[in-house]
Amino acid sequence: MRFRILSELETEAINFAKGCLEHGNKIHQKERRTPKEMADAKRVLEKVLKIIPDSEEIKNLLDGFMVG
Repeated sequence: MRFRILSELETEAINFAKGCLEHGNKIHQKERRTPKEMADAKRVLEKVLKIIPDSEEIKNLLDGFMVG
């Protein structure tokens, strides 16, 4: 049961972060993403990573925020 709940949390956090970035891309075509969408997505991923520290997909997304 715990695995299922954590998997769902991870999936929803990733979907939220990707949605924030896509929303920023649609609104601001010239800018790749707005600081607000990027900050929201990054904050959610960091908090979920504290709960699920072994999530490779979240780590990869956060690495993308640091570079981009």
